[in-house]
Amino acid sequence: MLGAVAADAPRNVIAFDRFGVAGSNSQGYDFAFATESACRYVIGKGHRNIALLVDSDSDDASRQMLEGYRNVLQN
Repeated sequence: MLGAVAADAPRNVIAFDRFGVAGSNSQGYDFAFATESACRYVIGKGHRNIALLVDSDSDDASRQMLEGYRNVLQN
């Protein structure tokens, strides 16, 4: 499966931007937090009409970005 980390992957494999498997090394990216931070930054600069463009809402990264965007703008 493309983008997945196999449960039997060697311990010397580091997966980036993927959810890890218990006992393996992985490094993820919190798209929701990054989007919230970016929105708060531009709001702090006085902007109020902020658009978020994503190519799809069917992948994890886009869903996380939409979550972060909504969290900031709803509060």
